[in-house]
Order: sequence, then C-alpha cells, then structure tokens
Amino acid sequence: MTCRRSSLAALAGGAGSLLLAACLSTGEGRPPPLDDFVYPVGLAVSANGHVLWAANSDFDLRFNGGSVLSFDLDAIRADEAKVRRDPSDPTLPLAQAPVPAGSCPSDPPGATPDTTARQPATQTCAPPVLARAYVKDGIVTGAFSTRVDVRDGRLFVPTRGDTSLLWIDVASDSGDRTLPATDKRSPFHLDCGTRSGGSCDDAHRAGTVALSIPNVTTYTLPGEPFGLGFSSDSTLALVTHQTSGAVSLFRSGVGTQERSAPTLDHVMGGIPSGGTDIVELPHDSDAYLGCTSGRCGTPPPPTFVTSSRATSSLVRLRYLADDSGATPVRPVLAAESVSVLGGSPSGFDVRAIVVDTSSRIACKAHVLPAGGSRTEADLQRDLRRCARIPARLYAAARNPATLVMAYVGKNTEPDDPSYDPDALTFVTAQPVASGVARLALAPIVDRLGLFSLRLFTVSFDTNVVEIHDPETLALENGIRVAQGPFALAFDPFRIADVATKRIAPRDVDGRARYRFAYVASFSKSTVQLLDVDASTANGATFGNVVFTLGKPGSPVEKGL
Repeated sequence: MTCRRSSLAALAGGAGSLLLAACLSTGEGRPPPLDDFVYPVGLAVSANGHVLWAANSDFDLRFNGGSVLSFDLDAIRADEAKVRRDPSDPTLPLAQAPVPAGSCPSDPPGATPDTTARQPATQTCAPPVLARAYVKDGIVTGAFSTRVDVRDGRLFVPTRGDTSLLWIDVASDSGDRTLPATDKRSPFHLDCGTRSGGSCDDAHRAGTVALSIPNVTTYTLPGEPFGLGFSSDSTLALVTHQTSGAVSLFRSGVGTQERSAPTLDHVMGGIPSGGTDIVELPHDSDAYLGCTSGRCGTPPPPTFVTSSRATSSLVRLRYLADDSGATPVRPVLAAESVSVLGGSPSGFDVRAIVVDTSSRIACKAHVLPAGGSRTEADLQRDLRRCARIPARLYAAARNPATLVMAYVGKNTEPDDPSYDPDALTFVTAQPVASGVARLALAPIVDRLGLFSLRLFTVSFDTNVVEIHDPETLALENGIRVAQGPFALAFDPFRIADVATKRIAPRDVDGRARYRFAYVASFSKSTVQLLDVDASTANGATFGNVVFTLGKPGSPVEKGL
C-alpha cells in the first residue's frame, strides 16, 4: 500500500470528500469478499430486470481492491414478497432476528420494550437479509470505483485505484438463467478475460496503455476518473476526472458500431477540475426532418455538458468526428461555451445532471399520419415542431443544496433556420436536502396504475431519497434510507411508456412489474429496495424501504 488508510471519520464530510481521499492500493493484502457489499458506489439493472450489478469501492483499503458483483434479482424480488407477507418467515436468509408476524407494515413494533413509540417501517418491516444468498458471480477491481453503467451488454466501471475504465461483457438476461455463472451464456457471468486472483485481465482496463500508432498522438487515462456519460447511440463513452480539468473520450466498442474493445481516442484539458458528471444534450433528428439546405438548419455534431465540484457552471463540449479518411480514425472533443446555472450564480459543487425529453415523445405520440388531405409535408412539419420542444435539464448542486431546471434548445417555429438545440435557458431552482450525490429521472406507478415521471435526488449527508415533480421541482416525498446513500437504480422501463402515461404491466401477483428503486448505502454497505408502486394495497408501502439486502455495517462491524 502506498499510503496510510483513510480514516472513516471522513464519512462525516459526505460522499465528495470521501471519494476524493485518493490512497492507492498496490495489490497487497487479502482480496475483497465476493459475496457482500463493501462501500457500494454503483448499481445497474439488466434490460429485463433479472440481474442487479453492484460496484464496491473498498474505500478504507481493508482489502486489495474493490469488486463488481452480480445478483439474482428474481430471487430478491421473491423474498421481498415473503417479507411483505411475513417478515419472520423462517425461509428468509435473515441477517438478524425477525420481527413479529403480522405487525408490518401497518403496525410496526415499538422502538424499545419500554416505550409505546412505533418504529418506522423502514427500520422494522424490512429486516436485512444476507447478500451472499443472492450473489451469482463476482470479480475483483481496483480500489475506489465510482459507479457502474450498462450499455448494450457491457458494464463500464471508472476505477480510480488503477486509473482505468474497466469493461465487462455480460450475456442477455433473456437467456437461460439456470446456467452456472461460470458459463459465459449465463446472464450472471462477468466476462472480463482470464481472471487472476479474481481480477480481470489487463486488456479489460481501458485507458491504462497508450496505443502504439506511428506519427499519431496517443493517450493514457488521466488520474482520478470519476463521472461517466454516453452518447445516445452508446458508441461514445466520456469520463470526467476529479483532480484535473480533463474529459477523456472513448469509443465504447458497443452500440451501432462493430463490437470491439473500448479505445481511448482523445483527452481534452483546460476545463474546471473536479469533474463530477457528464451527459449528452439531445439532438432530435426530426427537428430537421424534411429540411432543404438553409431553410430550417442542419443538425450539429453530438454535444455534451459536464459539471464540476469547483464551479456552478456547465461546460459544453462538442464531439468532432474524424472525416479525413485516415486510419486510425481519431475524433476529438472541443470545449465551446460555459453556462452559469441560475438560482445561485455564486454557488458551486454541481454533482449530477440529467436530461428529460419526455415532452417531445408525448407530442410525437399525437401526431397524425399522412393521408387524405394531410400531406407528407404536413407530417414532417408536425414532427419538426414536436422535436423542437425544449427538453429539460436538471442539475443538483451542494453549495447551496439546490435543484436547478433549465430548458435545452431554443423553441422556434418548425422552419426557423436559427434553431439552436444546445441553448440552455434557466427556468427555476428549489432547495433540496443537503449532501446530494446522485440525480435520476424515473417513473413511479401512480394510484391509477399509470407510469408517472418523477425526479429523484439522493442525499448522502441527510440519508434521504427525495421525489420531486419534474415540472415544478416541488418535493412530493422523502424516503428515509440507511446511512450514506450514494447510488440509485430502477427496474427497467421504456421512456416512451412513461412519456405517454401507459398502464404499467402487471406480474402474476397483481403488482406492477416496475415497482422498485434500488439505493446503495455507502456507509452501511447495504442495498435497499424502495417501493415506487402506489397502485396496490392502498399504497401502504409506497415510498418506503421494503427490503434490505446485506447486513448493515462497515466491514469492521460485519466482521470482514
């Protein structure tokens, strides 16, 4: 180990300070457990909702690395149903003594034997179960992973300990889930080459070795990779860095291109350091549908915005493809402009960004087809009008604790050639719980059983997941969760179904197939299931923790 272990007292400073405490492991010590959570920082759910992936960071360097684990989500959901019926069910792999049957969720037991006060359902009616009962596969990573994202059958994990973008291929979860996890056809298998001591081979640590290309500038990944974003077609992966004003550009090797290993094509510097998040601004091809040259403009190259701990600004980056015909292809990023977020121009520390295009999707769903007196030109004009409706960009900042909304794209007439899809216009801002770490757009299922879009904030310092109205930013609900929430994921959904407020499909038990959010507690090393389905059981458990995966506690408290 190259420096002393970071103190867990740093937890008091929140997710930002603890994730900046860079102390690298040299591979000494014992390997991390591959059947439990150790400071989880990332969650992802497979396309059909059968697999949950978790990235663990090994923050206190108790082990020689972090880990990525795959879990059987069907088994987890089945046991959540058991907990709902009877939290003391003896078939549950409980990590602590059960609570009395029949007491949850309407009448949870008292907090202590000598008081009549009632415990919240989040404490009593979701007794923790052992994580190892659901783990199917696991690999060792470098220390200090920051998140995990899945794109087109590939997991991507920025890892600060070995300065890499780890990539892991996974099989479709529509395949045979009864296959052993050692079989590459199993959706639980983590395919990252020949494992040595549980670790992936070096070929799966993208960015660690510069390509050897004569007369061409080559790159290695700068230190402290942190944020991760993708182009809409998944072909580009962009990484921010915590200790340098840089963004790294990868071709992901998935998406619409021929499948291959990721390649680091460019590192762009000169922007504020402390990069936290990066997202693509939406360019809707229908905004230019049927255009003739000069009449209503031409689509620009892909564009991204990135946030930073150091400023209240978003930096706009343009992707410039290499159309020279040379081999290899060498695209680049170029910084174009800076947009100061409204509401608190003097603030700083923007942690997360998301973009919502649901209003465009809803508009297009009502466009009539061509036919009769309605011409193809009429259809194209209406689609252009829908595609030019401003999208919404949301940003969450820490100082002050603020949720900001801006419009993306200048709303113009369908034939206006001055249309700018990347213009940012501040709309409103609202306070949020302090210590926000993540931001997500996802639906709830409302009391009528319809998908209804919401904005979720994860606040590390205050141990709460807040649910906001995406149109007004008004707070609708605050869900108390285990200490130090950091990562958030959801059951799979189609944004088109959410935008058009479709009825959520049902499972055989009558509950919505989409019904859970998954939140990782960094400090207590657990993952909790949040009920986001208000349509059944009179909404009795809606907005509550209903299942806790993993025995709560630090590695010391768990005896690891």
